[in-house]
Amino acid sequence: MISSSKIYNFLLSAFILCLGFIPSPYRINIFGLDMNMDRFIIIIALAVTFLIFIQGKNSVKKIQLILFAYLLIVLLNNFLIGNLQLMSIYVALLLFFLSSDILKEESYSKALAFSFIGLTVWTAYSIIFFFSTGQALIEVPFANFLPGFMETKLEHAELISASYSIFPRISFPYASPPQLSAVAGLFFLFFFYQFQMRNIEYKSLAIPYSLMGMITSMGIVIATISRTGLAVIAAGLFFYYLFSLNLRLKVSSLLTTSFYALTLFGLGVLTLNFFSDNLIANVITSRFSSSDDFSALNPYSHLNIRLMGIEYFFDMSFFEKLFGIGYLNYEVLHFHSSLLTALIELGVFGFALILLALCYPLKKAFQLLGSLERKEIEKGKYVISLILALIVAHLAYELPYIQFLWIFWGYALCITLSKKKESLHDEYA
Repeated sequence: MISSSKIYNFLLSAFILCLGFIPSPYRINIFGLDMNMDRFIIIIALAVTFLIFIQGKNSVKKIQLILFAYLLIVLLNNFLIGNLQLMSIYVALLLFFLSSDILKEESYSKALAFSFIGLTVWTAYSIIFFFSTGQALIEVPFANFLPGFMETKLEHAELISASYSIFPRISFPYASPPQLSAVAGLFFLFFFYQFQMRNIEYKSLAIPYSLMGMITSMGIVIATISRTGLAVIAAGLFFYYLFSLNLRLKVSSLLTTSFYALTLFGLGVLTLNFFSDNLIANVITSRFSSSDDFSALNPYSHLNIRLMGIEYFFDMSFFEKLFGIGYLNYEVLHFHSSLLTALIELGVFGFALILLALCYPLKKAFQLLGSLERKEIEKGKYVISLILALIVAHLAYELPYIQFLWIFWGYALCITLSKKKESLHDEYA
């Protein structure tokens, strides 16, 4: 008999740490399929899942039925309607792993805190590389030391590198800056939550580390020069404070957090104003303040691209509206929105399932708001703000295969099931 809980939580921690320190671009092409450490860990996790079911230690839950139906639609779209999109299958399987009852909240929080160090190091490396070589990062770091059979090119980064002259829009280890920006925005909310919980939960991160995490994650968002991360942070904080109203919380705690948040924002504004004559600062501020990407007059603006996607959906046949056109079956540019792309590729059925899975933790989160315990209220507020921030991220840009986003979804689900998990851990130990 295997110790399911220990193995599962070890695999979760290893997976999250790999995302931060040994990211997906470090991959090997095996018979036409890209393989890297995080995929290898998920394969092991699925094998452990199979063994758990054989032992009769796990029952099928509602969320897993939803995910199983979603997986079936993903497989049908891959092999019957569209082209093979391996990451769509991989993410669907990843969600099964993240929905397990025996994953611990503590495993998530510790692994995320350490993994963020790796993400910060890679961001710093990208900036240092640009200013030391004068070129944007178009190969995985330390590519010269890697074996010849490993993939080294960062294709998307190479395509847009010519647009970098004064300051690069940092993206590694992701394909584009908005993807890294969204992840950094979610990390900001994670450290914000840890800061809030420090006065209640002794196991949470220390206040200095939480503050440094908030500052650093905001710095990464700025380094990407992408508004996606800002939208994620703004949405998360808005809903967090919205559900703070009329709840049984200490006013002093709310005022303290507001003070730190406003101080961080004020320091950011003052810093940019101080360097107003600096070319780099001007590049960053002009990008954040530009409204051209949302102008109806610009045919290639983010607004018009999304409108093109909506028009594309309504021009589809009735059958295609229900089941989608399949993966990668359109020649136009992607529509800058995960949910809009899912609606087109998977149809109404697939879109409804992925949205249902994404929103699944909200029901129990709202129940936590009615608790008499301050800790439970804080958890409920964080889960609601996190899930709604995730939805904003998927609306704002194309992010369906960014594993870190789904890790935060799993973390939210784990928090809402924490009381149930306490009784299960003894059984699985």
